[in-house]
Amino acid sequence: MRFKALAERYQHVIRFGLYGHTHNERPNLVRSVSDSKNIGINFVAGSVTTETNKNPSFHVLEIDAEFFTIVNI
Repeated sequence: MRFKALAERYQHVIRFGLYGHTHNERPNLVRSVSDSKNIGINFVAGSVTTETNKNPSFHVLEIDAEFFTIVNI
């Protein structure tokens, strides 16, 4: 709840969150505390090491230089 409140307050500064590591990748929308609007996106990246029956992960992010937003993953 505290993270969401901070993300909402600073949504003009925070463009996206990039976290790791898990062995399952997943994008995650950040919703506003007050009105449930989408205010950001987080991406939990997979591990670069293997785990049973899973491949290692590697990502290249293209980021817009002016707006600092993800253009392509």
